[in-house]
Amino acid sequence: MSVSLEALWDEAIAGDLLHGPYNGLRPQYPLGHQARYELIPFLFQLFLLHRAHPLKPYYPLPYIEKALPTEFIRARGHPNIRATHPTTLEITKEPFLTPRGDCIIAVGADKGARDLSEIFKSAARDPASVIIMTIEVPSAGLSEVVRARGHPALTFEHPTDMVVRKSAYTCGRTIAVMADKAARDLSRELVNALKDPRALVIIKLEVLLTGGNG
Repeated sequence: MSVSLEALWDEAIAGDLLHGPYNGLRPQYPLGHQARYELIPFLFQLFLLHRAHPLKPYYPLPYIEKALPTEFIRARGHPNIRATHPTTLEITKEPFLTPRGDCIIAVGADKGARDLSEIFKSAARDPASVIIMTIEVPSAGLSEVVRARGHPALTFEHPTDMVVRKSAYTCGRTIAVMADKAARDLSRELVNALKDPRALVIIKLEVLLTGGNG
């Protein structure tokens, strides 16, 4: 059975997969070429499901959860990383860091909050969203996971910074709230690895939607 991406796009719209209860997947601009480009992972997942369940034209939220976008941010370590802040952690595009920046865990990032994809931002604004951040230093063989929540007030406006908070406070730098860890809670073994200026740091951001049907 052959199904084109264009056919799946039409099916997704006809099945209201981008609207209604699935509005976390709806881009913030009119659906067009850019939206289609960003939804390729979603459409590919739909293609696989269509092939597995050809008699089931539309799929419930648990399937859609698996197709939500994942963001990867590449950054590096810095000798002044302390990671002692009790309520936040931050990644920045700025290449420099003073010892006063006790919430910062990586510098020289290739993305700030503003650079995240529109579909990721839209999904993270869903009040039912859970945001999973994985912090990895491949050269040290270390990684750690931080679990947080999305929020409808997230604006993702800041050009250089991304902040995860234990509180519910939001601003242009905030990408997730109600986190289960701040900088101070990260393992000291990981923090020591983050002090290496040669270390590549990979930040993975995933969005899951909870409390859906299906």
